[in-house]
Amino acid sequence: MRQVAYLAVSLAALLWAATGCKEDVSPSDAPTESVSAENVSQKSVSPESVSTQGASTGSVSTESASTDGVSAEELLKKVEAAYEALETYKAEGTVVADIDMDEMKTKQETSFSILLKKPNLYRIWWSQKMPMVPMTQEGAVWSDGTQPYLYMSATNAYSKMGSDEVALGAATGVSGGAAMTVPSLFLADVFEQHGLSLSSRLKNPVIERIERLEGHDCYVVGGPSVISKKETFWISKEDHLIRKYERSLEPPEGGVQMPEMSDEDIENALGVLGQEVTEESKKNMKEMMDMSRQVLAERKIKGTLTEVYREVSSPELSQDDFEYTPPPNAVLKESLFEGVFSGTGPQCTPPGGAALPKESLFGGSRTRPGE
Repeated sequence: MRQVAYLAVSLAALLWAATGCKEDVSPSDAPTESVSAENVSQKSVSPESVSTQGASTGSVSTESASTDGVSAEELLKKVEAAYEALETYKAEGTVVADIDMDEMKTKQETSFSILLKKPNLYRIWWSQKMPMVPMTQEGAVWSDGTQPYLYMSATNAYSKMGSDEVALGAATGVSGGAAMTVPSLFLADVFEQHGLSLSSRLKNPVIERIERLEGHDCYVVGGPSVISKKETFWISKEDHLIRKYERSLEPPEGGVQMPEMSDEDIENALGVLGQEVTEESKKNMKEMMDMSRQVLAERKIKGTLTEVYREVSSPELSQDDFEYTPPPNAVLKESLFEGVFSGTGPQCTPPGGAALPKESLFGGSRTRPGE
């Protein structure tokens, strides 16, 4: 049940980002303040724990694969063990999504910073350049261990989230994946219900080669998975941490299997999204899931999503490092998804303005993205 609710939350956030709300925020009113992990003081880390080497150059060299007697399956378990052994994690990075859907090509670029501390502290910030959008979209998901929050500049609002898994799940799509790949390994207890471990996700993985990436000798491990035609990881030989991740946007053989949602699943998903459970909201969520299945089945999506992690370290962090202050004009809402399942459509609140109802996937014309 939790897996289905988690999927619904992720889809809701991603489809929300696809609505017309962004146009309500003019570039002059857009928040310019941002919080970066660079504001956090960093202490040196010994090579035995985590390497801090991370050049800005994109230089890459390759050599023939030498597995050092380790199988791909064993290597993926070493990756899981490496993140489990860390108490803190810090990185800067980029995500580039090259998308080819129905012969229409787009490119989306996201920069991000990540701070993590066990058992459940995180602050993930991102800035995203989107095609045909005249401004940069920013967002953050954070928790100091007491209460998770999600902020999206597209809505000029932030809200409390029901749990860590819901917060990070909702942030996954809108952050370009930055809130998922490494956090799901580092905060494994939060994600343990969803079968997201590397060793269980990849099918028949192989070590393809050894590649030197920005100063790091990396095993390049790839294979098909339950979510993609192929996923590839660049894993540092020194510390077994991920320096690069690439995923094909084409579905795996047989397609992506979306679970059916019972009434109980739907009510639970609406609850964690802060939405009132009514017959109308339940009906609209069912329609959203059906539409998602239809899009996955009909749309021919190709391309790649590539994440690169730089300046990786494991510094000392305090609870204060996980505070995030939204822009002064951002509105605290009960839910960022107000109106999504009520049949009225999302309510977009531009800075200094009243809420504006918008037609969307969930109200009005109910057209699919891009139509």
